[in-house]
Amino acid sequence: VFVSAKEAHPDVYTVRAPVTAGQHILSLRLVNDYWNPDNPIWTERDRNVVIDWLGVDGPGYELTDAAGELVEGENGIPSHCSTIDLGWARRLSCGGELAYHRNIANEGLYEIAVRAFARQAGPEVAAMELYVDGTLLKSFSVGAGL
Repeated sequence: VFVSAKEAHPDVYTVRAPVTAGQHILSLRLVNDYWNPDNPIWTERDRNVVIDWLGVDGPGYELTDAAGELVEGENGIPSHCSTIDLGWARRLSCGGELAYHRNIANEGLYEIAVRAFARQAGPEVAAMELYVDGTLLKSFSVGAGL
């Protein structure tokens, strides 16, 4: 999926998947961070994805939430990273992860939606992955930028 989302007009990326009843962790990861502090054009120094909200809709369950838990990446967060809790949204950068803990009451087919946009830098388009309980559910290319 290629997504063209600008800050003023974030897009909603959706996927439908069967989900069992019980406690689940839905998580989002930026998988191709880029940082070039020496680039003279400040908008081309850092690649990030900004998550406005994550929504879950299915049998007897509907929730839209921006208050995910910020989790460090496997190698920690490098020193060049700025604050990633924006108050109104969360910014994925530097291999970080945004995790949402959800108790799903009913088994069934659910739509999981993410409203986001990207700041582009470097030669690649920002790539975001959606996981359920550590299993990759969907990869998204998040185009355009700030």
